[in-house]
Amino acid sequence: MLLDRKILCLLPGMMILAACASKQLPSESVTQAPQIINSPAFTVSIMPSEQSLQTAETATRTPTQAASTEPPAITDTAVVLPGPDCTVGLPPTRPDMEGPYFLAGSPEKATLIEPGMDGTILTISGYVMTVDCKLIPNAKLEFWQADANGDYDLQGYRLRGHVFTDANGRYQIQTILPAAYETRPRHIHVMVLPPGQPGLTTQLYFPGDSPYPELTLAIDEESQGVMAVYNFVLATR
Repeated sequence: MLLDRKILCLLPGMMILAACASKQLPSESVTQAPQIINSPAFTVSIMPSEQSLQTAETATRTPTQAASTEPPAITDTAVVLPGPDCTVGLPPTRPDMEGPYFLAGSPEKATLIEPGMDGTILTISGYVMTVDCKLIPNAKLEFWQADANGDYDLQGYRLRGHVFTDANGRYQIQTILPAAYETRPRHIHVMVLPPGQPGLTTQLYFPGDSPYPELTLAIDEESQGVMAVYNFVLATR
């Protein structure tokens, strides 16, 4: 009887311990989750994401860095010309025949090229000056020529036009390479009219078939056409 009473006394304590043990299990599972989040394994798992972000950032910078190494865009299309050699006497430019195809009243325009026109682009630049090397501003230069088939426009002003020299006596005009026709080599007609002074009528020729070396254009072939230089020297002071 005494033993049974002792067992009965111990039963409530054992039941309390069991109840406490059963309540601790959920709390232990809750404390384990933060340990997993803060574990080294989780830190390692986010490294690929960081690396991918760094790679993406590098990829976005790469075009900018590459662009910065490219040369700046060229905005001035004018040909860089050397100054005239004034240490020696300048012979006047040789005159040449006007020919039968001159037409007065041409428009002022820096390019003779029109939409749909065939031919290789040609840019001619140079100076107009006197025999004693004085540059002539505001001189009028008339140009007319045959097209890429060797034909002249006899009704209008196709491949005809004029420009003026600037304050430094410099001119520039854009056109196309003319074709040879009949017995004539390739050439471009030019009439130079300085203000208040006698003018000059001549022709410009191309290397390889020029009848006059002193009227031959200095040619420099470029990727987008042909560059040519010619300085006109007028027999005046």
